[in-house]
Amino acid sequence: MTCFVGRIFSGSTLWALFLVATVVASGFAGTQDASAQSVGAQDVGTEDFDDFDAEFDEPAAVSPEPEPPAPELPVAEPPMPEPPAAELPPPGPVVDDVPADSSDFDVEDSDADFAGDGEALEYGEPAGYTEPPSPEPTELTGSGEEPHAPVAEAPAEKPTSNAEPSVGKTAGTVTLPVPGSVEPANAVHNTMLGSTGGVRVVDARPAELGTFRLQLATEFFGKNGFINDNDGHSHIGAFLSASAAIHERVEIFGSLSSIANANRSEEPELFQVLGDLTLGAKSAYEVLPWLHVGGFAELGLLNTVGDIGVVFSSTSLKLGGTATADFRKFDPQLPLIGRFNLGYFFDNSSKLISGTEKARYNALDPDDRESFALEERHLVTAVERYALNINRSDMLSIGLGAEGVLEPVPGTFVHPLFEWNWGIPVNRQGYDCLFIPSSEGSSTPAGVDGCLGVQGSRAYPMWMTVGARVRPPVEGLSAFFAVDIGLTGTKTFVRELAPNAPYMVMLGVSYAYDTRPRVEIREVALESVVEDSVDEAATEGDSVEETAALAVLEARIRGRVVSTEDERPIEGAVVQFVGRDLSALYTDGDGGFTSYRFEPGQVSMAITHVGYLDGSCDVVLGTPAEGAEFEDLEVICPLEPVAKSGMVQGMARDDRNRPVAVSMVLEGASDFSQTVRSDDTGAIQIEGLDAGDYRLRVTDEAFFAQVHLFTLEPRGSHRLELVLHRRPRQRLVSLRENSLRLRKRIRFAPGTADISERSLPLVEEIADVLLRESRIKLIEIRGHTDNRGPQDVNQKLSEERADAVRQQLMRLGVPSQRLQVRGFGASRPIVPNITSANRARNRRVDVAILESEPEE
Repeated sequence: MTCFVGRIFSGSTLWALFLVATVVASGFAGTQDASAQSVGAQDVGTEDFDDFDAEFDEPAAVSPEPEPPAPELPVAEPPMPEPPAAELPPPGPVVDDVPADSSDFDVEDSDADFAGDGEALEYGEPAGYTEPPSPEPTELTGSGEEPHAPVAEAPAEKPTSNAEPSVGKTAGTVTLPVPGSVEPANAVHNTMLGSTGGVRVVDARPAELGTFRLQLATEFFGKNGFINDNDGHSHIGAFLSASAAIHERVEIFGSLSSIANANRSEEPELFQVLGDLTLGAKSAYEVLPWLHVGGFAELGLLNTVGDIGVVFSSTSLKLGGTATADFRKFDPQLPLIGRFNLGYFFDNSSKLISGTEKARYNALDPDDRESFALEERHLVTAVERYALNINRSDMLSIGLGAEGVLEPVPGTFVHPLFEWNWGIPVNRQGYDCLFIPSSEGSSTPAGVDGCLGVQGSRAYPMWMTVGARVRPPVEGLSAFFAVDIGLTGTKTFVRELAPNAPYMVMLGVSYAYDTRPRVEIREVALESVVEDSVDEAATEGDSVEETAALAVLEARIRGRVVSTEDERPIEGAVVQFVGRDLSALYTDGDGGFTSYRFEPGQVSMAITHVGYLDGSCDVVLGTPAEGAEFEDLEVICPLEPVAKSGMVQGMARDDRNRPVAVSMVLEGASDFSQTVRSDDTGAIQIEGLDAGDYRLRVTDEAFFAQVHLFTLEPRGSHRLELVLHRRPRQRLVSLRENSLRLRKRIRFAPGTADISERSLPLVEEIADVLLRESRIKLIEIRGHTDNRGPQDVNQKLSEERADAVRQQLMRLGVPSQRLQVRGFGASRPIVPNITSANRARNRRVDVAILESEPEE
C-alpha cells in the first residue's frame, strides 16, 4: 500500500519548519522543486484600496489657502516676482518667450511642477500681469523653508482686473519628484492567494499601474474530534504571495503555499503540502465612478503525492467575475467598500491520488475484495482529502465581502473586514459515489464519508470571515488578522469533497511598493511686489495722499479684444504698450482688459495671440473740461484670425485586425472633395484642412462602404479608427426596381427588437448598397410578425424591429432622411401561418424603395 509522508516533525518544531520551507520553496517555484505533498485549489480573496483613492499618473498639488491682500500702497519698481503657481484664473500667465501655459521651472536640476491654488489673487492696477525678464532659478531646499528670490530679477506677479495695488506675500505650492514607496492612498494589499482585495474575496479594481506587493501570511487551527473521534487534528500553513499592476486595467499575481496537517487517528500522522503554485491575472473596467466590474483567472499547479514534480494532469483552473462598489464615492461619503465574486473552479486535484488508490486496491487480497467500483477500502480518507485538499467535483463559488475604512488615529488606518463564501459542487467529472448506509434504507453513512447525492447541501463548504487590516503610518506596510468560521461542510463529509475546517485563524504582513518616483507636495511663500505707473508721477518723499491725488488727473483704458471673423471675444491675448516701459497684460475670458492710468494723449497698444495676425489698437485720451471727472475710455480692439488648417489621422484595419490599404473620399463644405488612400501599413493622414464638418466615405470595392461624419476644429486634428469588413463573393442583398432583395432573413432575439449578432453583416450589406447607390433617395423598412400573440403586441413589435434596422443603418453612415419605417404586424403574411416553418418566414423585415432617380 502506498503511503503518504510519514511522521517527520511534531510538536513545537512544526511552525519553524514551515517558515523555512516557505522561503526555500519560493526560491524553486519556477522549477517545481518542492517537497512531497500537494494541496488542491483554494478560494481567492483580495485586499482593497484605502480611503484616499488617489491616482499617480497626474498628481495634483494641494492648494494652500490664499492669504488676504496686503494694505493698498503703491510702490516703485522693481516689478514683483512671479509666485510659483502653474495656473491661475485669468488674467493669467506672464508674457515670456515660452508659451503661456508652460509651468516648467528648474529647481536644483530637477523638473518641478508649480501648481496654483485655483483662487484669484488680488493685485492692484493694472489688470493683467507683467512680462518678466529671464529670472534666476529660485533656490528651494528639502527643508520646506521659505526660499530667497532676488527681487530685481524675479518674474512679475499676475494681477487681476480692476484691483488696486498691493504689497504682500502670496502662497504657492511646489511639487518635487523624490524617491519613495507607495503613498497611503495607493496602499492596497494582497489576498491569501495574491490578488488584491480582502482576505479571500477578489476586488474588481486592479492596483495602481507600477505598484508591486509582497505578502507573507499564515493560517492555523487545532481541534480534537474534527473528523474522527479524538483525532487531535492540527493544521498550519504559510503563503508567500506577490502581485503587480502591469497595465492600468491588468494585474498579475501568484502565490506559493506550504501546508502541514497532523492527525493522531491516521497513519502516517503528518501530511505535508509544499510548493503548490498559483498564478493568475485580473482585469477590470470602471462602469460608474463608484462601480467597477472585472474578471480574473487562476491557474493551480499542483505537486505530486509522495514525490517531487508537477502533475500537469491535475492542473486546475478558476475563472471568475467580480464587482466592487466603493461607497466613498457617494455624497455624503460612506467609508465602506462592497465586493461580489462569482467563479467556477475546474478542479482536477483528484488526479493526484488516482495512482495511490489504484495501488491500494491492488494491494488488497484478491479473494477478499469487491470489484473496483464497489470497493471502498482503497479510497483516500476524509483526513487525507482535507490534508491534501482533494476534491472529485468542480465548484461554483459565490463570495460577498464588505470592508470599512476608518482612521482612528491620524495616519493610521483600520479596515474592518467581513466576508461570506459558499461553494456549490458540480459533478463535471461524472464521479459515481459509493454510498454505504449504516443500516438498510438509512441516509446515514456507515463510516465518516457519505455522498453528495444523499447528504446534499449540508456537505457544501460555506464559511464567513471576520477580521481587520491595519495600515500604520509606515507607508506601504500592512498587517491583518482574520478568522474563518465554518458554517456547513464541517461535520457532514462526503467522498466528493475535502472537509471544511470549523475555523481558521489567519495572520499576515504585507508591503506595497511603487516603482515610480513619488511626488512630494510642499508649500512655500514668496514675497511679491506690485508696481503701478502712478508711482512715476510721485517724487521721492511724497506722501501716500499726495500720490493718490495725482491719479485723478489720469484715466484708464477698458478694452475688449475680439475676432474680426465673428466678434468672438479672444481670451489670453497679449496687450503691450508701445514706447512705454510697462508690463504687458492678458485679456480675460470675455476678451477684456483694464490698463494702467495714463495722462491725456495717445496710447498705442500692440496686441498678439497665437492663431491671430498681430494687431494694434490706438486710442487718444482727451483732457477733461475744468471741474469734470477724468473718465475711463472703453474701446474694441479687433484681431484677424490666421488660416486655421487641421489634419485627419487614423488607421484602417480589417475585421481580423490586419492593416489594409483602402480608397476613400473626404468631402466637406463648399463642394470640397478629395480622394485619399491609406498606405500599406493602414495609416491615414490628411493635412491642410480648414475647420468645419467633414464626411469620409470608404469607396474601396473590396470592402463594405462606410461613412464617418466628424467636425474639425481650427488647427485641430481628428482620429479615425476604421474596422472594415470584406464584401462576400456571394452577395446576400441585390437591387431590384422597387425593393432590395434579401437572400436571408434579419433575425432578432425572440420576442424582442434586438438584432441577432449573426444578422449584423446582412444589415451592413444593406448599408453598403444604399451608400453606393446614391440614386436611391428614400426607402421604407417594413416589419412583419406571425399571427401568434395579441394584435397590438405584434403591431408594436413589428414597428420596433423595423426601427432597430433603421438605427443600425444610421450608425453605419446612411443618412436618416433616406430612411423611414413602418410596422404591419401580422397583417401581411407571405405564407399561411399553419406551420412553424411558415411562421418563421412571416417574421421578416422587407426593404422597399419609395423614391429613386433613374439610372443614367
